[in-house]
Amino acid sequence: MGVTAWYFPQAAASTDYAGGPFWRNPERVYNTDPDFYADVDVGPTSGIETTDRLTATNFAPSFPSGALLRGVEARVRVGVLADTDTHVKDHLAEFRVASGSVLVVTSTAEWGIYEMRTYGGATSLPSINGVPLTIEEVEDAGFGFSIIGENLLDTTDTIRVFTIEIRFHYELSITSNATLPGLTGKAHHRVN
Repeated sequence: MGVTAWYFPQAAASTDYAGGPFWRNPERVYNTDPDFYADVDVGPTSGIETTDRLTATNFAPSFPSGALLRGVEARVRVGVLADTDTHVKDHLAEFRVASGSVLVVTSTAEWGIYEMRTYGGATSLPSINGVPLTIEEVEDAGFGFSIIGENLLDTTDTIRVFTIEIRFHYELSITSNATLPGLTGKAHHRVN
């Protein structure tokens, strides 16, 4: 099985989700400088408060000829501006295609001051109505990853997302017209 490099998005935006606060500087999630980040102040007035959706798109991956998609993995560097333990976590995290959401991946662990979160994996292949994602769909500029944070306390925290990166796991399927003794037709070979 092969794996691509980590890809940064070429576009990012904050979009409405249940009237939550918007992300400032969403375009900063594709910068490797730790002094740059998208951030949002979130603090509930009653109950849990969620942020708007932070969506990164246009990862522009490339694959070798004959590649079959086997898994999608997102790596997100997150943090909370707080002096003590935080009560901020994922409300929703999802891989998205141009036509809508694909795979919802949430975690229950609270975010630390600065940490890496991973979603999906080598054998985690999102699907739409049971049909697995294709290479063509992830090569589309509309393919991306979204995250919505939530604060579980009655105090305001500043949530930060430093980077969003995606990599793809694939398998090579090589078709040849070779004729083997005693066999005719096409042979399918898998390269792992």
